[in-house]
Amino acid sequence: VLELSSFQLEVAGRLAPDIAVLLNLVEDHLDRHGDFDRYVAAKLRLFTPGPERQHFVIGIEDDPGRRLAEQVAGSMGDEGVHPALSMDVFGEDDQTAEFPSGCILGDEFYIHFAGGRRRGEYAATPSPALRGAHNLRNEAAAFLAVSRLVPTTAGIRVALRSFPGLPHRLEWLGEISGVEYVNDSKATNPASAARALAACSRIRWIAGGRPKPGGFEALQAHLGRVLHAYLIGEGAGRIAEALGTRTPSTRCGELAVAFREAAGDAEPGDTVLLSPACASFDQFANFEERGEAFRRMYQGLEAEL
Repeated sequence: VLELSSFQLEVAGRLAPDIAVLLNLVEDHLDRHGDFDRYVAAKLRLFTPGPERQHFVIGIEDDPGRRLAEQVAGSMGDEGVHPALSMDVFGEDDQTAEFPSGCILGDEFYIHFAGGRRRGEYAATPSPALRGAHNLRNEAAAFLAVSRLVPTTAGIRVALRSFPGLPHRLEWLGEISGVEYVNDSKATNPASAARALAACSRIRWIAGGRPKPGGFEALQAHLGRVLHAYLIGEGAGRIAEALGTRTPSTRCGELAVAFREAAGDAEPGDTVLLSPACASFDQFANFEERGEAFRRMYQGLEAEL
């Protein structure tokens, strides 16, 4: 199993995975690719049909994914130019109607369908590692990919319930005095941070770093969940400007200061969330180093109590 970035896909040689998965596509890494079209083109290299049997799993809630699915649908099957190619899609009910198989997404469930029939309905896995609407989509995509590899889907649900999550991706560190601490250092752009804000409530939000091209409009719909923003790094001023007077904020400069302020202000029921919406390169070598620093701060606070 490989998770491939646009950087890797751009320079890769022959690509013909047995199963390829596209979750979504939003603007990112434009400093490297130049514009969104080139970024999309790099990502979609993963979906170049090869000579052997392949299966594509495609999220169709955004325009690039839907266009890809429509293109694949026209090229596969007995009458298509790629008869060994098959596809599942996932999206909302009205988006999936024209496709033969995949998952229909509800608010907290997904429905597996194939051949015009509903094969099963599954509730979102109740786990801190899989919180948020975006993780329902991740879960449905994983279900569709793995269901092509195993004779029965029963074991997939068991595996999902035991999944501990990944470091730096909405990683639940624990709870201290009724306050949750979540490390989402991997959220290096506003669209990713928006998903974290949507997944949490009563948020003490630590954000900032080196901003990427574009604005912070993706965050606006979720700012009602933020009690206070603690801003760090080069992007602090731009984020403060985007927040305006709607969301209280403090320019803290460094992560350690922001953590101390957020933890000091937090009350039971609050969530201290590191979800920077920016790259890390102004103060850290990478997002992993930033996330590990946040984890150590949490562990230090835990040891004090």
